[in-house]
Amino acid sequence: MKRSYISAHDYAIEQCRKEKLNYKRVKKLAEKLLKRYAEGQEDWNHGVEHSPEKIREEKQSIRRRYIEIILGIKEYTEEEIADFIWDVVSSAWFREKADAILDKIEYTIDGRVTRKEYDPEKDYQLQGIQIKCFLRKAYLNGKNRIKKEEDIWKEMSISRSTLKRRKPDAIVLFGLLMWKYTVKRELDDIERGVVEAPDYNLKALLEQGDLLLI
Repeated sequence: MKRSYISAHDYAIEQCRKEKLNYKRVKKLAEKLLKRYAEGQEDWNHGVEHSPEKIREEKQSIRRRYIEIILGIKEYTEEEIADFIWDVVSSAWFREKADAILDKIEYTIDGRVTRKEYDPEKDYQLQGIQIKCFLRKAYLNGKNRIKKEEDIWKEMSISRSTLKRRKPDAIVLFGLLMWKYTVKRELDDIERGVVEAPDYNLKALLEQGDLLLI
């Protein structure tokens, strides 16, 4: 359903509260992940094929760690978080998932999914496609194709202040949609016996959420 009645910022705040997540924690991890991908290291896995079983195990490990890091279930060192981020961005499937997340952001905010470039004359009031365009240009276009923020706001014909205001919400929305997909798949796999349940009550912790909701 089209959400023209709510801004990207209000929606990000609303969804963090709904998911009982700390806005700043979601932003911090998602931004680290996006910046790491923007370095172009995804090219290291170009042409490397993995078995379906290997990919499934990789996804399961990543999902479990993402939940634990966001909720603070276990203590992760900076090195362990860096390893987690590397496993995500170097995976063969990340770019496909990232593109799906960008489309979901646009649909959620604007009520549509386009397959075209941002048009400053036609799309200047549409926050969803603005966020999608920004995330792609700033982080997700691949090695040697990432642009500086000054170039992005000029290309999009939006003000520096508007881009600065949109950026945190863009990153949080990316992290939130990753989160929703992760939790759904994790709970489904546990219920179906595909993966072992963790040694803690995951459903209870999800209900409790991150108590630092500031």
